[in-house]
Amino acid sequence: MDLTPQLAFTLEACRSVQTPTGEFCYRWIPQEYKDRGVKQQQLRRLASLGFLTRVDQTRGGKRVYYRLNPDRQPTV
Repeated sequence: MDLTPQLAFTLEACRSVQTPTGEFCYRWIPQEYKDRGVKQQQLRRLASLGFLTRVDQTRGGKRVYYRLNPDRQPTV
């Protein structure tokens, strides 16, 4: 499945976050990506398409953590 240019850019933003566990949340995405249009709902969309795996959520649902799905890569 091809991604829209914006979702492909969002996936690139997700890959830019480096953590020891591989988990990240929207808040940890660098501001330069957010300034260029990356939104939290795009992470939810990538998760629904299988590019991200939702791994945890804080109490109240204010922060959702994701992990990249290595088995799912966009077609070029």
